[in-house]
Amino acid sequence: MFLYSKCAHVYDAHKLFDEMHVRDTISFNTIISGCFKKELFSVGFEYFKLMYGSSGWEFVNVSKMIHTLVVVNGYERETTVANALITAYFCCGCSGFGRQVFVETSERNVVTWTAMISGLAQN
Repeated sequence: MFLYSKCAHVYDAHKLFDEMHVRDTISFNTIISGCFKKELFSVGFEYFKLMYGSSGWEFVNVSKMIHTLVVVNGYERETTVANALITAYFCCGCSGFGRQVFVETSERNVVTWTAMISGLAQN
């Protein structure tokens, strides 16, 4: 799986990951980093959620950690990353953080607006 991810064969890495009976931190980190290298931020974020078990209050710290990594690595201007963060914050009940990311997003698209509206409707 590492070689598939390293060589940008993310589809093959996903297929292998999905067939694994036992997944550990190393396999999750490998698939997530492969997604990020190919700029598949939403897919990588879904694997983060899968790794930590669910959405909800226990996912708040993971969302904040990811948000911090996004800012530290300079991805805060990526609309797809902002969309994933907005969705994550609303999924775990942190509407204030979701709104903050929305306000700070300079290039909003249909997905950004849908994430915001859906999040407000659910909370």
